[in-house]
Amino acid sequence: MPDSTTPETGTDLWCSRCKTPVGQVTCPDPSGRGYHKLLCGPRITVDGIVRMTGDRYLLVRRKGGRATGLLALPGGFVDLDEQCIPAVRREVEEETGLEIPLEEWELSGIYEYGQNNMALVYAAAWEGDDPPQPAGDHPEVAELVYLRPDELDDRRSEFAYDHCEMLANHLAGRRKGLRWAEADVPPTQA
Repeated sequence: MPDSTTPETGTDLWCSRCKTPVGQVTCPDPSGRGYHKLLCGPRITVDGIVRMTGDRYLLVRRKGGRATGLLALPGGFVDLDEQCIPAVRREVEEETGLEIPLEEWELSGIYEYGQNNMALVYAAAWEGDDPPQPAGDHPEVAELVYLRPDELDDRRSEFAYDHCEMLANHLAGRRKGLRWAEADVPPTQA
């Protein structure tokens, strides 16, 4: 079996947890580590809603991938053996430069996608100066964008994924969570 921690680009990837094949990779690793960390089982992302001074919300304009040029909340995948709040803090710091203490983050919503994919959305406030724009060689972020709540509807088409809905739910005070209705329970669990 190939070394599961450093698969080569274009080769099979193996789960480092259960050692079964999980797919192939044919793209370069944006982190520069030379490999992708893929695991079978649930995939959890964290996204950060950051309220800036002046009632503005911090977004990133994505660089690369399927969301190129679109606005998104800063965030990404939770690493193996990482807790969710430290993960959102890390992702926001990596993408925006803001170091928001762990105790400032609160859960704003839980969104489920397809089979075993989940996004946890956290919110925090930042009362300091705006962070500088990212360097031109930042691997994921082209620019930082600040949006006031009254601009959200007009710029909805600029958003990646369903991050506009996540931000709109947060602004409206709706804390979206997973609540299984009987009709929503998968047939194997009914």
